[in-house]
Amino acid sequence: MISQSSLQPLKQLLLVGSLMLGSLSATAADKVVVMTSYPQEVISHVESAFEKAYPDYTLEIIWKQSNDAMAFIQNNRQQVDVYWTPSRNNFIELSKAGYLLKLDLKPDENITNATVLNGLQLNDPVGYYMATEIAGLGMVVNPAAIKQLNLNSPSDWDDLTHQHYQKKIALPIPSKIGFATGLLEAMLQGKTWDEGWRVILGVSANANLIGSGSTFITEEVASGKQAVGITMDFFAASAIAKGAPLTYVYPPHVSYSPAHVALLKDAPNMAGAKAFLEWTLSAQGQTLLFHPDIRKLPVNASVYAHKPAGYFNPFEHANQTHSVPRNLTQQLVLNSLFDAMVTNHHAKLVTLYSQYRQAELASPKDARLAEVFSLIASPILSAQEANTPAILHAFSMRKKQPDAEKQARAYTSAWSVLALERYEKAERILHTLLAD
Repeated sequence: MISQSSLQPLKQLLLVGSLMLGSLSATAADKVVVMTSYPQEVISHVESAFEKAYPDYTLEIIWKQSNDAMAFIQNNRQQVDVYWTPSRNNFIELSKAGYLLKLDLKPDENITNATVLNGLQLNDPVGYYMATEIAGLGMVVNPAAIKQLNLNSPSDWDDLTHQHYQKKIALPIPSKIGFATGLLEAMLQGKTWDEGWRVILGVSANANLIGSGSTFITEEVASGKQAVGITMDFFAASAIAKGAPLTYVYPPHVSYSPAHVALLKDAPNMAGAKAFLEWTLSAQGQTLLFHPDIRKLPVNASVYAHKPAGYFNPFEHANQTHSVPRNLTQQLVLNSLFDAMVTNHHAKLVTLYSQYRQAELASPKDARLAEVFSLIASPILSAQEANTPAILHAFSMRKKQPDAEKQARAYTSAWSVLALERYEKAERILHTLLAD
């Protein structure tokens, strides 16, 4: 028979074990699982600030890039509470698929974030996701390299068409670099369709194209290999903070890319998920974006009253256009047009611009110059042609329907052939011009 005295230690052990299990259960219940692509230097500050504001919760981070995030959520959506990342298309697709919870935030004086910025819709009009910050697309500049070229620092996209910038610009290919999706939109803003493409093609003829897997644009510029690079502001801010001899220029018409936050409908910790979402939108969460390790642009205009000296304020940026920006499908069409006219024939385009400048110097009054310039500096489609229902349907459905993907590829191929025909015609005229 087991005595009471011998049972006492066993009871104590069972009691301790019970308390430990209870503690583990509570910890698991209070865990908030956030899926994001933000880097560790951002997450560490967010984690610390959020857990200080909400000590009952702990953050668990699942890092996934945009392409991988969609597949993970589709197969494991009951394992994620919050999706928080700069990938607007993913939020659109997730909301359409019914994976997100419609937000019903109570009015809060601490949550006064903008819903529209200069025509750009920041939040989901239906209410499934909200913007937490925005990033601007502009120019990172190496002042020493600019001085060597005997030029003034560029202030607008048009400046980069100057012939002295030839082979001195790092230009991301919009279809291959995620952050550059809105680049062509930025260059078109505030201009007519033809004027905008004239700038795009002129800049491209001066540029070294940067594709996926290439070196960082900030490194290209900081090293002096390039004088100017087109990139997002936070990439440049990070490089500058680490001592790179660079400056950053926001052109008069800035293209912005918002990051969003959403709650998964099947979130295992809905209370914690809501707490995190509301914290990111609060004045405290928004102000944290000014931290030197983060350097993002808040969507709460009021917190800019506490911004560091010299920090860019998009809500006060002069000369910003208020026209409605093109949507994601239209931007995909722009990117395919760019591939057809620039990416697929870049070497030829560079040569043609160089030869055109030679011919212009030799025979500035020759009437044939106007035809050559039209052939190499004009878009192959009008704005109306690029926005026909058939084209928009193909590009909007290309990831969902094989036939649409096939049609989108066919459009790009046909446009590439058309561009090549134009360039070859310009080449023949220039050959005659330079031979005279």
